[in-house]
Amino acid sequence: MMNIASISCMLCGILDFFRLSDAANLTWNEPLPRQVVPAVKDPKQHFSSIQLPEGTINATLSWNFSLTGLHFQAVGVSFKGKTVAIISPLVTGTRPPYGNRFGLDWIPNQNLVKLFIFNVTSDDSGKFSCQVTAESWDRFTEFYFTSNVQVDVAGTTSTAPSTTASPNAERKGTTSTAPSTTASPNAERKGSADTPWAIIGGVIGVAVLVIGVVVLTWWVHKQRKCRRDTKIHNSDLERQ
Repeated sequence: MMNIASISCMLCGILDFFRLSDAANLTWNEPLPRQVVPAVKDPKQHFSSIQLPEGTINATLSWNFSLTGLHFQAVGVSFKGKTVAIISPLVTGTRPPYGNRFGLDWIPNQNLVKLFIFNVTSDDSGKFSCQVTAESWDRFTEFYFTSNVQVDVAGTTSTAPSTTASPNAERKGTTSTAPSTTASPNAERKGSADTPWAIIGGVIGVAVLVIGVVVLTWWVHKQRKCRRDTKIHNSDLERQ
């Protein structure tokens, strides 16, 4: 009888173990949508998205979860695949390279993780992941549950007025420049009309200059000839 009782207890223990193992899961309560993820070898990942205005100070990303049939071990928060914060029995906080960029708050009795983003910029666009490590009741199996938040950083609304005003400024500038644009062809036509007279005047000037040079040359030549003739005549008189 003792053997049968022992075997019955063992069977009950085995059945309870499998029942608890089948019921083990993690539930993502935040961020939405709420999702229950069974504890299996490769648990299904949780996805959500959020849009943050650029320039926001201390923007917050929150993860809240509950465990069923599992023991909590640790939490790691990463950005674009790089770990930026850790929660574990040994250390809790942001890693030194990211201390000036991110902050961390952990509330153990609520399983609530808060990541603060200081002075949001376009560089903060990307995927933030929170990975929870938990183990089974027998402490032999670990499970890794991941919740991903896609962050999209949008420009601030303060830039909207300047953007709206730009087309008006452009239209105003176009209107003011229209008269000068219209006047340019008239100036060109006036210049074109004056060009033939400038050419004619230049030709006449050159012609007058050439005529003057010719007349001057002829007059000098004539004066020299008269002097030679006078000398020849005087020489003849002297001989006579």
